[in-house]
Amino acid sequence: MDKLDFIAIKDIRGSMKNINVMFIVLEVVATTKTKENREVYSFKVADQTACINCSIWDEPGKLLQPGDIVRMMKCYSQIWRGCLTLYSGKSGEIIRVGDFCMIFNEQLNMSDPLPLLLNTAQPTIPTVNNGTNGNGRSQIGNSLTPQISAQSLPSVALANNSSTSSTGDNIKPKVTNSNARSYMDYDKLICNYKDCYKILKETAYITFCSHIFCNDHGQKLKSCLSNGCFACKGTLMDHQILHTNLNVSGDTKKLLLCGLSPKVILEVASSALGFWSHQKKHENLDLKRQLDHYRMKLQTQTKQLDEKDSRIFNLLKDIERIESENRFLKADLASKTECIQKDLEKQKTKRSRVDDQFEI
Repeated sequence: MDKLDFIAIKDIRGSMKNINVMFIVLEVVATTKTKENREVYSFKVADQTACINCSIWDEPGKLLQPGDIVRMMKCYSQIWRGCLTLYSGKSGEIIRVGDFCMIFNEQLNMSDPLPLLLNTAQPTIPTVNNGTNGNGRSQIGNSLTPQISAQSLPSVALANNSSTSSTGDNIKPKVTNSNARSYMDYDKLICNYKDCYKILKETAYITFCSHIFCNDHGQKLKSCLSNGCFACKGTLMDHQILHTNLNVSGDTKKLLLCGLSPKVILEVASSALGFWSHQKKHENLDLKRQLDHYRMKLQTQTKQLDEKDSRIFNLLKDIERIESENRFLKADLASKTECIQKDLEKQKTKRSRVDDQFEI
């Protein structure tokens, strides 16, 4: 947009960028401070077509007073809490060109919140927590936007909000998942096969390349060693895959390392702790990867929702403008019709007088 090309306030819509506006400051609405200790000044401004809320940061906003006539270059518009708002841009320019002597329209307020927009413009913001509701039960509310289904989170147990049955009893339908983890399962390891996530409780297959698999995938690995390890693709021999019992009884635990020298015991314990640490590290990395994926998905869907809110806002403002123009045209048409009828009555009166004179 050219620097001298100014847009009328009535033509401003949501998510417009690099626009130039000339307006008069009507009033200072509020002054707030951000966490970074920056001041944000909110104004009500107007031009010949309409008025709108405007936010200006720091010193430029501090210097403006009601009655100032301002040119604001390279600004942008956004929908904030259901209201269209004009913002000063980082690379923009604010110039005071005069004061008081400007015609403005305060009747059409572009920042008026519309009822339909208020119901759609503020999506519920999900709270990130440890997945519990304080009672040890994992729960995700139905109001979460966008909704994440149980199938997309194989490692997390989900439960829907409570509902009422036909008999009046409260029921809590749960999304069942055989791989869902309870609080007591976090001291267990999970299968390293891609997208398996099976919790290992009884027996498992352990490889010399520091990976662990459930019985199904461990047996599958032993039957096709030529393909290498499922996790790292490393070469394995049959003796490098061990089938081990993870649920050792109390008496057996006492005898596991009996007869070994302290040096060997420490080596075995160190190796076991290293294996456990390696597994938990990769498990955390996998959870972080999933978290990043769903964060990106949430950001994308939130952006799409904001764009739809902006389109709805623009359409509603267009409807409001058209209805206003329609009312004006109807009033103008009624006024002109009344004038024409009066002229017709006058013409009829004159004609009757002329007819009377001819008769005489």
